[in-house]
Amino acid sequence: MHIKFQSLGPLLMGLLFFVSACQPAETEPTVEAPAEYLLAPSDLPDYEKNLDHAGFLANWTPEFYHKGMQIYRTQCYSCHGNLEQPGSIPNSRQFWNEAFRNGADPYSMYQTLTRGFGRMPPQMRLTPKEKYEVIHFIREEFIKDNNPEQYVEVTKAYIESLPPGDAPDVSGALVGSAKGSKWICSTAASASGAR
Repeated sequence: MHIKFQSLGPLLMGLLFFVSACQPAETEPTVEAPAEYLLAPSDLPDYEKNLDHAGFLANWTPEFYHKGMQIYRTQCYSCHGNLEQPGSIPNSRQFWNEAFRNGADPYSMYQTLTRGFGRMPPQMRLTPKEKYEVIHFIREEFIKDNNPEQYVEVTKAYIESLPPGDAPDVSGALVGSAKGSKWICSTAASASGAR
């Protein structure tokens, strides 16, 4: 019997994934090392360094919720799950009943999505607007009623405490200046209006 080495690659990767997903039952609670951001501010694209976070938060609408729901279903659900179905990664945050390790306010959640934190990888494919849409959905759908001690009210004082930045336009593409040149941050889906 002759087995090609190339055919073993997928089998070995599958076995590695299976073994890494299985964890033995623990009798004592484990102490995790303090989590850190995975990306430094210098690793981020220029448009992330001067966002008008207050502008996004001050303009949340029901549309943000619905677009955030679509993003959650396609980008977040498989790992995090929902109230009825757990996610595929046992240690992923269950927003509806767990404390947030990097802060539960929208800006802290944004930093976690953008820079990654602990085991949560950075979500670099999402635009700033899409990140705030999914944050709005997570807060309203999972945290507000199910985990109220983690729900941070977005007040005028909170919005005023956020770092200043360039204003997002209403189409979702962030338009501003970086080092004297014009730039636009948008995905093809956002630019075409499709979701």
